[in-house]
Amino acid sequence: MNNKKRALIGFICFFVLTFLAIPQKAQSYEIINETGMNVSKIYVSLAGVGKWTNNLLTRDKMLPGESAFIDLPSSQECYYDVKYLSSDGKEYTLTHIRMCDNANLTFIPIKREQRPGVTD
Repeated sequence: MNNKKRALIGFICFFVLTFLAIPQKAQSYEIINETGMNVSKIYVSLAGVGKWTNNLLTRDKMLPGESAFIDLPSSQECYYDVKYLSSDGKEYTLTHIRMCDNANLTFIPIKREQRPGVTD
């Protein structure tokens, strides 16, 4: 291998390792509760992975009409699953939510035959 190729490979490796070593900033999102019920816990996972964060809600509950800010773990991924629990213990999961382009997520009311919805 000639010196130019070695230098190029070395530069690429240095660049990649440097980029990976830079801590990524957590992304903050506003969660808006329009469900008509109290939300007691919020968990997030990369879409389809099922490895949930600890509860991201920093208070006991979020009342209907209130909002709260959560910080998502640093990631280059855009799609997340979001799970929330109501104060009566019912669990709701929103799947494959694109979070890259949005700064907020609204939990809306659902009917028994529907899955929870998301609005921008």
